[in-house]
Formats: sequence, C-alpha cells, structure tokens
Amino acid sequence: MRSQLHLPGIMARLVIGLAVAGTFFLFGASLRADQAPLQLRESFAELEQWLSASDYGAAWNEYLKTDQLRTQLAKGSSADRKAVQKILSRYESNVDGIGKRRFVAVGSALKLWLAELSVLTPEQLPGAAGEAHKEFVPPTTAEVTALGENVRSRARGLSQFLSQNPAWSKAWKKYLLWSDLQEQLGAKTPDTAQLAKVAQRLSANYTGLENSHFVQLRHSLRRWIDGSLALGKTEVVQKRIHGYSKDLKKGLASYGPDSSHWDAMDIGKKIHFLERFHVAPNVTGAVRARYSKPNLAAYVSAGLIAAAMDREIDEPTSIREMILGASVVGEGHTKGKLAVSLVPSEEQAVLGLKMTGMTKSETIARKRSVQVFANSTTELEANKHVHFSSEGFSSLPASAIATTETDVTGLSHERGSRLIERIAWKKVGKSRGQAQQESSMRASRRVEQRMDAQAKEMLADANDKYRAKFRGPLLRKDAFPGLFQVHSSDASVRLKIQKAAPDQLAAPAAVAEPPSDHDLAVRLHESFVNNMAASLIGGKKVSSDDAEKEGGDGNFLEKLKKQRVKKIEQRRKAEGQPEKAATPAEGEQAPWQMRFASRNPLSVEFRKGTVKFTLRGVEFSGLDDQEYKRAMSMWAVYNVEIDKYGGVRLTLVEQGVDPTAVEKGQRFVAADAPVRSKLRARWKATLEGENGENKVVEVFPLEFPDPQLKNIGQLAFTALSVEDGWLTIALDRVLTKEAKQSASR
Repeated sequence: MRSQLHLPGIMARLVIGLAVAGTFFLFGASLRADQAPLQLRESFAELEQWLSASDYGAAWNEYLKTDQLRTQLAKGSSADRKAVQKILSRYESNVDGIGKRRFVAVGSALKLWLAELSVLTPEQLPGAAGEAHKEFVPPTTAEVTALGENVRSRARGLSQFLSQNPAWSKAWKKYLLWSDLQEQLGAKTPDTAQLAKVAQRLSANYTGLENSHFVQLRHSLRRWIDGSLALGKTEVVQKRIHGYSKDLKKGLASYGPDSSHWDAMDIGKKIHFLERFHVAPNVTGAVRARYSKPNLAAYVSAGLIAAAMDREIDEPTSIREMILGASVVGEGHTKGKLAVSLVPSEEQAVLGLKMTGMTKSETIARKRSVQVFANSTTELEANKHVHFSSEGFSSLPASAIATTETDVTGLSHERGSRLIERIAWKKVGKSRGQAQQESSMRASRRVEQRMDAQAKEMLADANDKYRAKFRGPLLRKDAFPGLFQVHSSDASVRLKIQKAAPDQLAAPAAVAEPPSDHDLAVRLHESFVNNMAASLIGGKKVSSDDAEKEGGDGNFLEKLKKQRVKKIEQRRKAEGQPEKAATPAEGEQAPWQMRFASRNPLSVEFRKGTVKFTLRGVEFSGLDDQEYKRAMSMWAVYNVEIDKYGGVRLTLVEQGVDPTAVEKGQRFVAADAPVRSKLRARWKATLEGENGENKVVEVFPLEFPDPQLKNIGQLAFTALSVEDGWLTIALDRVLTKEAKQSASR
C-alpha cells in the first residue's frame, strides 16, 4: 500500500476543525475600529474599578494620565490626537506590570481610537503612506542607552526567577546564550547580530518561553536591537523605511476585500517595520483599523452546552463524621441532576453549574457505650460558576444548601441497661433538631468539597490543553490576539476573534454575524486560517509517513482514516449496495519529507463555492537521492457542498505544483524543474488516488466518542457558504433515539 500524505482530508479538517472544534475551545471577542470608543470606555472603566481597590492605584493613575484620558474621552471625536498619543505612550512603555491584561486592553483600544482620530480615509491612506518616511526620527544615544538599561533590568528579573531552580537556571542560560547577552550588555556599542541570536532563541516554540519573564526580556531586547540599528545604521534603516513607504502607497491604492493573501502579507510586513521604528503611527494605526478587522465570529448555543454537560447523578456516598460529639458512620445513595446554564456576562463566558438531588442514608452514631441507628433523607442544592477568559479557565468556590430529616430507628447500650436506654432516648429526642442542623451543614460541606475537587481536576486538564495547544505557542511567537474577550448571554456564548501577528493583517472587511438559530455557527475569513497556520506550523518539518509512525490505534490520522472507511461501508450497506472489494496491496513507496515555509506555510482561498488549499515547502528530501532547497507550492481546488447525509463533500476540481516564485507572478527558472516534476507525481497520487478514489473527500457529521457526551448525538452541517473570502458553517444536533428519550425526560 502506498505511503501517502492524506492531505485533502487533513486540509479540510484543518479549516473545519479551526472553525468548529476551535469554537468549543476558544471563546473570545475582538475589537472593530468602529467600536473603538465604546470598547475603550468599557475597558477603561474596568481598569479604573480594578485600580480603585489597589494600594498602587493612585500611582498608576498618575503615571497613566488617567484624568487626561477621562477628559479626552469626554470630547469624543473632537479629542486632541497628540494628547491621546502621549497617553498611549505610557501604556506602551516598558515599566514593570504594564503587560497585565487590563492595561493591555486599554492600550489596544487606545491605539484603534487614535487611528480613528487620524481621520485618514481609505482614499487618503495611500498618499499618507507615501509620505510616512518623512516622519522617521533616529533615536538619540541616551534613548538607546535607556533601552539597553531596560534589557539589563529584564535580564536581572529573569535571572532571579530562574535562580529558584539552579539546574533549571543553568540549562536555560546555556540555551539562551546568556554569556553572549551579558557581553553585549557590557559593550559600548552592542553587536546587533549577536543580540538577534539571543532574541531568536527567546522566540522559539519551547514550553516555558511564554512566561512573562521571558516575554518581557524578548520584547525589550527587540526594542534595543531596533534602537541600536536606527542609531548605528541610520542611513540603511532610513533607506528601507523610504522604500517601504513608497511600496505601501502602491499596495494600499489597490488593496481591498478581493486582494490576495500575498498582498496582505506584504502590507503587514511593511506596516510592522514602520511600527518598529515609530514611523507615522497615524498611518500604521489607520491601516490596521481599516484593513485588519476581526476574522472569526461564532457562537455556541446554551442548548448544545447543556446537552454536552448535563448529567444524571446516581452514586453511593460514604459517611464518616463527628456530630454533637458522636462518631457517625454509614452508607448512603445520592440521586439527582447536574444542570448547566449560561450566566450573562460582558467580560467572560460564565457557566452556571447547579446540582440538585437527594441522599438517603442509613447511619450508626456511637457515643460512649450507646449506639443510635437512624435513616436520613437529605435534600441538596449546590451551585458553582466556571469562567473562561483569554487566560484560561477558572471557577468560584461552590456553595451548597442541604436540609436533613432524620428518623431514629433504634438505640442500644452495650450492657443492655433499660434505664440508660430510656435516658438516651430522651437525650436523642432533645438533641434531634440540633443534630439535623449539624448534619445539614456537614452535608453541604461535603457537596461543596466534592464539586470543587471535581471542577479543579477538570479545569486543570482543560487549562493544560488550552495553554499547551493554543495560548502558549502563540504567546511564544507574539501571535496571541491582542484583544481576547468573551461574553455569554442566557442563550449562547458568542465569539469574535482577530487573529493577526504583528506582521500580519486580519480581515479587510468587518465580519458579519453568523446565521442565527443553530446549535453552533461559525463565520471565518481566510486570513484566520492563513495567520494561524503561519504561527503554528511555519518552518516545521513533516514527513509523508507521519500518519503511520505512531502505529496502532493510537494515531489520530489513522483513526480518522479507519473511521471514514467504516462509515462509507455502513452507508453502502444501509443503501443496499454491495460491499466494496478490498484494494490489493502494492509495493511500499519510500516516505518523503518537506519543511514548511516560515511565513506562509499554508493558505486557503474561499471563492464562489470553492476552497483552494496551497501548501508551501522550502526543503524537500526523499523524492530521490537528492535534497532540494527550492520553494514550491502545491495546490488543489475543491468544490464544497453539504451532502444529503449532513456531512460536507469536497470534490477535487484541479490541482498542481508550481514554484512559489511562479505563484507570485515571477518567471519559471530551469533549476525548479527536477523537484517540480517529482512533486507533481507525488501530489497527484496523493490527491487523486490510484483510480481517482480520493477525488471526493467526505467530512462526516461530527460525533463525540466520549460516552459522557452521547446526549449530543451527531452534529450535522445544516448551512454552508463559501464566498468572497469567507467560510460560513452552521451545525445542529441530530439526536439519536437514546438522546431523544433522554432529552424528553
């Protein structure tokens, strides 16, 4: 059997997975330029409230010019742009603590508001960009020295943090070329090439580098490098800025919703360069405000969340406690229900967990030589709130109310003394109310502790996955969304997110809300996939046998492949079609390897019912006995439609392989011919299969293998649109017989 990259299915699942599975995982909202004043007021109000309870609030307010910002906000569109710029400079400074979430939120909103105040229209932007180079002002020696001092301060902070574990510290410092950094910090004129090597190490995708100590050092180091370049190589920097300014004039004149991702990459790269050297912030801010809007909007319905998380409770309970000085032991059984609802919140997603139930128990209370036998019924109600924000999952302590009714069924004394038993009965009768009250309190505490313990374990696992798969890698690459907010209502958790690294643009037009009245709906722009891919797989090396290396049933891709084959056979059987004959095994083909391009490893284009996928590699081996270092683009175009089974069908329309230079409009060169020829054969075989069996890729309705999620049933695709750079998907539950019965109870 051929060893192939199962790329059509992988690419389809990448896009749909980012749109659908990511919606469950990432609840966030981003900021549109036309909402900047409103968002600024909200984030500023949150910051003021937070600072009002801080011992350092007065000092922060003075430093951040809070009174001046309040005054400028009151002026609305008549605010003094220069005054706002000065306030923004405080939020973008290097002082300790300024990287906290609430400061970042206000700073980001200020930046967009400043862009609005610049009153540069799309027609004015090209001309303003062409003149931007005139605003370049080289830094002074004192300013660059101050940047170096900030690096020194951040390095000391990181060193103190690492010193908590000497072995850990030694390993990290060796990796970070610490001695080279210290040498440059002591030099009269730093070697920017050496500093760049350290910065590159700090930017790698290694767990731990997302810690604020590493991030702050990385940011301050980059600012020092840029300042040193602007001071030491002023003419070179000035020439680059002049060229980029003129290029931006041309690029912005034709840029719009129909522009290619290459155009977006080019503008994003050049805008970022101007930002690094503080050139024309009114131009760079206006470009981002007008051409880098949120590129994903989605929601998850309260009904779907409830279906996923509601539980019937039926479990035994052991009782071991002291009540009124007596040792009480026994066994009980709790029956009830855990119901999940949404709590309205403008700042985060809030899930309300409510447990109601009843515990029936049989206990024996021992005090000295007396035993009291009792049956108890305890009614329980417990509540807990779980939150999700950009930083991850958290929760508030559970609160519970319990009411216990006890029926004493017997009493005995070790010596069988009737007198003592009569006395004991009287004492039990007198203390019955107090005992029930204490039993109720104990039961409340047990439920709270159990609920908190289970939530702690669940949230710890969720946070580990969120931080390892999403937040951590993006923070390490400075690609985490600058504004990541989330809100919930009674009906849904809603999401808007703007995914763009510093050198990227997001959507060139505002995202419309996804279609309403579905269990799950997503609308994403192609820039979301393209930008995410650059952040997560750029520069990585893959092999055509990666899907088989792990072996067995544990390999995710192989599971998907087997699941697809199984479902197709089930469908054929249900429709009365004969079983498909097995494909005879063929000679094994040697695997081949590819390294993805760094900035644009994968891109998608959503146009008129079709999706075009393009993978770009810069190194290839295993095709023959040579290693090729040629930039090549492998592409495929698929028609996309919902099938009659509630899945998505992708039908191959055309495919090919071209040198990346040719894809960008340049001329073909003979040196690209050998690798292109070999890649074309592999790519065609991968996409089409031996007899064309791979030309249609089926994405089945979503199913959740976890038995605890069986009440969800299948999620079928009920709406799909691919148009003008946007992919829109909606899914709804197709309840199984068991799920319908459960939902009706």
